[in-house]
Amino acid sequence: MGAGSNYTAILFFFVFVGATLVITYWAARRTKTTEHFYAAGRSITGFQNGLALAGDYMSAASFLGIAGLVAMNGF
Repeated sequence: MGAGSNYTAILFFFVFVGATLVITYWAARRTKTTEHFYAAGRSITGFQNGLALAGDYMSAASFLGIAGLVAMNGF
């Protein structure tokens, strides 16, 4: 692994952070009421909600799984 791979990782980190900030700014400008803020203006479908729940579950499961493996086997 050369020094170039570190620069690539840093570049992608900043691209990810920048994209997140742009999406957050765009979403904040569209939010006008508390209903839009808390419930997305009641425009989320059941399928979209299911995808969000599945993503939360898979993220938590992988985080806890890795944490458990590190606790059992060490780093």
